[in-house]
Amino acid sequence: MTSPLKELLEKAEKMVWLEKKGERGELLEIYELLQRLVEAASKSGYEINRGEVERLDYLIPLGVMASSTAHEIKNPIATIRGLTELLMERLKGEERLYLERIVEAVERADGFLSSLLDLSDREIFPEHFSLRELVIEIVDGLKREFPQVECELLIGNYKILADRTKIYQAITNILRNAFEYEREGGYVKIEGTFHKNGLMISIFNKSSLIDRSDLPHIFKPFFTRKKGGRGLGLYIARRNIRLHGGDIKVKVENGTTFDIFLPLRVEDGKDPHSRG
Repeated sequence: MTSPLKELLEKAEKMVWLEKKGERGELLEIYELLQRLVEAASKSGYEINRGEVERLDYLIPLGVMASSTAHEIKNPIATIRGLTELLMERLKGEERLYLERIVEAVERADGFLSSLLDLSDREIFPEHFSLRELVIEIVDGLKREFPQVECELLIGNYKILADRTKIYQAITNILRNAFEYEREGGYVKIEGTFHKNGLMISIFNKSSLIDRSDLPHIFKPFFTRKKGGRGLGLYIARRNIRLHGGDIKVKVENGTTFDIFLPLRVEDGKDPHSRG
């Protein structure tokens, strides 16, 4: 009974990233069929892996929404921004201030649309880069925004092979949350350690304490307790790491720690334990 559910799950996950209308319609049909199968199996007393099934409760609607909405809105948003910036060049004073507010609002909307498009980006483009240099780049940007935060960096100059953009995005999303919680002068620690099969990057901040009842949900898209939050950052972070064969775990004890595990990939002939 559960074997067809697993096959449907795998097929549905692949189809979430397709964009043709016919394929989206088929995707929703799979979703409805899966729900009926789950209900029938439950009534018959079969054991079902609820974790796999529940992923579709947000995965399929999310894929449909992202693929059908973001692209349609992206072009008008770009037009509004471009024309507004042209007007700004001709105006001064209070009128220019109004236009600046329009541009700021458009940038916020564009940022959200970019997040939606990130949800459907599953391609990996590996390159060699220094993990330490990447983390320093992220921290330097956040320190300018949150100058009161103390940040301790304990990570060697590990050279890894991965998609730099996706790793940058994953670490940024987690670090930004940590810095925001510590904005009034708190403490963040980033530590990198080698394990048997890969590299662990631990990000700790002392001020955020995730409610244990929220832990099963924090990586779900659109789940957030943060005022004004989108609920996409952690979902995208874990998705990016999992695309590399890794994962992210969370510990809550005297603060919050996100452990990012990455299977180690190094250049041929280089010592993977070299700290540079």
